[in-house]
Amino acid sequence: MAVNFYSDIHLGANKIGRDADNLLDFSTDNEITFRVSAGDGVVFKASGEIEATSLDISGNVDVDGILETDNLTVGGAQGSDGQVLTSTGSGVAWEAAPGGVTAGGGSEYYPIPFYDTGAAALLRDDSALHFNPGTDTLKTAKLEVTGVSGQAGTITIDAIIPFVFEGGTADAYETSFSVIDPTADRTIYLPNLGGYIPLLAAATTTAISATPAELNILDGVTSTAAELNILDGATVVVAEVNYNDLGGTGTGIAIASKSVVLDANLDFTGANRKFRKTENTDGTYEGDVVYFGETTSMEIGVIYHYVTDAEGNGTWTKADADAEATCDGLLAVALGTASDTDGMLLRGMVTLANDPGAVADTLFVSTTAGLATSTAPSGNTDIVRVIGYCLDASNGQIWFNPDNSFIEVSA
Repeated sequence: MAVNFYSDIHLGANKIGRDADNLLDFSTDNEITFRVSAGDGVVFKASGEIEATSLDISGNVDVDGILETDNLTVGGAQGSDGQVLTSTGSGVAWEAAPGGVTAGGGSEYYPIPFYDTGAAALLRDDSALHFNPGTDTLKTAKLEVTGVSGQAGTITIDAIIPFVFEGGTADAYETSFSVIDPTADRTIYLPNLGGYIPLLAAATTTAISATPAELNILDGVTSTAAELNILDGATVVVAEVNYNDLGGTGTGIAIASKSVVLDANLDFTGANRKFRKTENTDGTYEGDVVYFGETTSMEIGVIYHYVTDAEGNGTWTKADADAEATCDGLLAVALGTASDTDGMLLRGMVTLANDPGAVADTLFVSTTAGLATSTAPSGNTDIVRVIGYCLDASNGQIWFNPDNSFIEVSA
């Protein structure tokens, strides 16, 4: 059959086709445009790119590279917001995203899904492992760390407060487990025991060197906090404290400059005690002190005589050599204004309120109430009673040790 070339093919400038609405257009350099029904539906470019308003392929498509599209429908459906394209085994389909995580995260926790990559299958999407994308917080009901090759597992946490315990009640109160910034590698061991871990009131770098057995010695101690605080600042060492440890049965031995220990009869049987010369302040002392008599308004450094008052009670009055009744009994030097709280010196080094004589003078009870003198009383019925020896001519420092005997002057 004869073909009328000019009547069946439309020719134009760089164009060929049936007519002006259906043709191949070569007018643009390095491009071929397919015009169908007056529309440029498909354009082939030199780069290999194909531009088309729509592409309907009934067979297979093999894409060796990147497929870029502004939209995608599967089975005629585009899918709804939040759905993902997943494999069904025989094809692909739109499905809900596991966990339903939405943009922003907020304060909600979402379960983390688990996939078997080998089988390309979802194992589960309802696990107890949850993640909060708004706070970057991971939450789970149980966390177990196992080691590798028989070694213990480790967790390295880069945080100052890594653990916060809510407790049994979900409220505004939590217990935080923190750590002080370490300056070297440290190891803390949890004991193989049940119970409570003791806490310190302040941060410290000092380690407690006492053993549990040593700390248990305090078990049952009835001392108050104030009494224990007396030890704060003490300079004694362990050996010095142990001088007081007699094992509960032994007889005590006094050790120089250490605690005085008595035997079972409360007798002092050790080495001689050492009394130092006192300072020049009235009432300073070193010696034997008693606390009784219920006497107040006393004068410090004054000599007193223990007598019976009108009600038959013991009391202290100033010693006076004018009569036997005012200086024949127990003598003592007042160390304060109240006998029961400040004490009365019976024997020892003491500083009197007056200067009784020269160095090494023998001292007597004075006829001036409460004072000592180096001149023996000589008046009729005066009492001559030795009470000690002068140690300093101007500061009232004496050795006080009243003689139990006395002489009454008869002139």
